[in-house]
Amino acid sequence: MSRPALHCAIGGFADPAKLAAIPELRNAVVEASAHCSVLMSGPQTTRSATGALVAADLDLTHLSDTARRLAMPPNSSAIELVAAAYDRFDDELGHVLEGAFAIAIWDPKRATLVVVRDRFGLKPVVYRANARGLALASDPEAVIAMTGERPEHDVLWITEHLSGQLTNQTRTAWKDIVRLPPGKLMHYRDGMLSPPRTWWSLEPRELSAVEQTDEALRDALSDATGEAMSGGSAAAMLSGGLDSSSLAILASRLSSEPFPTYSLRFPSAPELDEGEYIDAVLEAGNFRPKMLNGGVGTALDPTLSDLFLTNQQQPFPGFGMVTTHTICSAARADGHAVLIDGHGGDEVIGGASFSYLNELARSGEWAKLWTLLRKLHGFAGGRGAVASFVMAYARHGGNRSAAKLAGRLQRRLFSSSDPAQPDWFSIVAPELVSRLDLRARSEAASTAIYSNMPFGFATHARALAGDLTPSAFELLDRATRPMGLQLRFPFYDRRVVELCVNRSDVDKIKNGQPRALMRDAMKGILPEHVRLRPTKVDFTANNRRAMREDPQGRLRRYIDNPPERLEPYVNIARLQETARALFDTSADAGGLEVMQLWRAAWLDMWLEREERARQPIASGIEPIREVHA
Repeated sequence: MSRPALHCAIGGFADPAKLAAIPELRNAVVEASAHCSVLMSGPQTTRSATGALVAADLDLTHLSDTARRLAMPPNSSAIELVAAAYDRFDDELGHVLEGAFAIAIWDPKRATLVVVRDRFGLKPVVYRANARGLALASDPEAVIAMTGERPEHDVLWITEHLSGQLTNQTRTAWKDIVRLPPGKLMHYRDGMLSPPRTWWSLEPRELSAVEQTDEALRDALSDATGEAMSGGSAAAMLSGGLDSSSLAILASRLSSEPFPTYSLRFPSAPELDEGEYIDAVLEAGNFRPKMLNGGVGTALDPTLSDLFLTNQQQPFPGFGMVTTHTICSAARADGHAVLIDGHGGDEVIGGASFSYLNELARSGEWAKLWTLLRKLHGFAGGRGAVASFVMAYARHGGNRSAAKLAGRLQRRLFSSSDPAQPDWFSIVAPELVSRLDLRARSEAASTAIYSNMPFGFATHARALAGDLTPSAFELLDRATRPMGLQLRFPFYDRRVVELCVNRSDVDKIKNGQPRALMRDAMKGILPEHVRLRPTKVDFTANNRRAMREDPQGRLRRYIDNPPERLEPYVNIARLQETARALFDTSADAGGLEVMQLWRAAWLDMWLEREERARQPIASGIEPIREVHA
């Protein structure tokens, strides 16, 4: 059974007769007044004590704490708490709430719609506003259905999808359909939409001595994991990596029964198999594990590609869609309503680890840099401390002649092993790269936020607040909502984030260990073999395998006969080059080629669907279509 989505229509879009074709709106609440008509529907709806109509998509945490703060009964539901928070705190209600939420509130006394999105964008919100009114929903296709109009494509969004260099948290694949960014709030009143304003953002603060201890982070993450286990039968993903292993073993310690986990194994590709780490975690806790084959299937299979595009509604970058679908489908089939996901651990725990090395070089602290590089490469391996030091000095060395010498040494060290590759923008039509100034746009976006903050905090905060964060959550929400499964992300608990982002740069890479905060916090809990594992598996080989299956022959056709619909957006010569590289088994395509071909293929399939969708529909209303596996 699918999880319902949020819908809201105001003004000319709030016509119950026209919207009756949309299944989720058949039981919507309609309110007509002298000001305008309002139609609202959502997973949770209620009316507050002061008469405000509330519709929301909620997955709140720490409900008892929120109820206590609002002087509400301890067993109050999430939607009751939202209504009470609005009555008491008005637009500032978000500060009282923890967890994931997308909220629309029609306040008849103010004749105003208030829309609020959670801090990190865990729940999606998109909308379209024009002279006819406002249509708002969880998904773009719902907005299209409510307005009865299919907007033109957003060329800039498409180019950023192709390049992977996202610069904007408001754009979608369609012009005029806009995302409300995380931590933002907006008003709609008298036919006018206010510019979204920030109600919450990450701010630096001085941590107390207690907050800087390993125990503080461990306790906060354990608390967040416990919250994620509540409200339904819960299980956890277990990949064998540091992040998922930490959450799984914390859940095991909190559970009175063997805790269910789901893991992928790769029997046909031992180099990808994480079995030794998975088994070590399972032996250290009380689990009920299930192993799944991760080395089969391809997202390009017609059935899966249709399912994924129907759910995502626009091109998407997620290489892990098949494996995510495999795990989530298995968990849902076993009756679980909640799945704990370690997504975000890299950004939350170690978002600024390597930027500290860059800052040491920029400030000329070469002795500190050398010491830390030796520890880092002793722990993680790689090119070696000398090579990394040379690269840093070539870029930041203050002595011009010494920097030139380091530059020559850098070229000798890396010219043969790292030939120059096309950059991320090479897959985009050159005319668009130039006309839209994509490189400058990307560079400016990388430092546009937190520019007045301390370097370490700013770098870490950007890793959490950039567009990749809400985009990933939107993708995961749309992938699992049709299953009726709720993913939960303990690393994105507000307290966990604040404890990590405000730790010192030195702590984040202590002793040359990336994600040192987590490694130290899990000492004595995670098996040492897992806690101190220095590397991750590179799944590019599995991605290549899946793409080479090419069940529809789409990718092979790109070599000699690429479709005309891609020409306005894609560098066709580069597309042909990446397709040839994929099928040249004598020299495996690299990660860049594989990713560019993947993104172009999903754009191609989406444009093909868009061509069909733009054919006239007799009713004038396009139904929301759900596909279930």
